[in-house]
Order: sequence, then structure tokens, then C-alpha cells
Amino acid sequence: MKKNSKITNAKGFDMEEKKLYKIALLIDAENVSTSYMKSIFDELAKYGDVTFKRIYGDWTNQNMSRWKTPISEYALMPVQQFQN
Repeated sequence: MKKNSKITNAKGFDMEEKKLYKIALLIDAENVSTSYMKSIFDELAKYGDVTFKRIYGDWTNQNMSRWKTPISEYALMPVQQFQN
């Protein structure tokens, strides 16, 4: 009988069972650059599946148009958040 060995990374996640984690990703679009999206998803994939993906911002603002491609590419659900 083979003995299962558990490998734990520096943050305490059991790497053998990493795909069991369901991850929620919440993004503040006004404070995160679109250039970080690939890095964010690559890092999260190490720990599990991103099953809840929301991106918050004031989509009436012209500056937010840069998010159009990443929203489609990463299947993000945009949520309207009006500025105060």
C-alpha cells in the first residue's frame, strides 16, 4: 500500500488537494491594472479553481474601456459601482 505524502507550501495550502479549493476573485477595476490579469489567474490556478469572478467599477467612465477585452477573455462579471 502506497503511503500518501502531503506537500504544504509556504502559505499552508495542501498542494496535493489544491484543486479542491474554490476561489472567489473580486477586482476593483479602478485600482488594478489590466496588465496584472494573467499573473493573477496564473497564481490562483496554483491553489484551485476560480469559480466566482466579479469586477467592480464605474463603467460609465471612459477610462474603464480598457477592461473590455480582459472582461471577455477571463469571463469576468462586471458590476456597476457608481462613484460617490
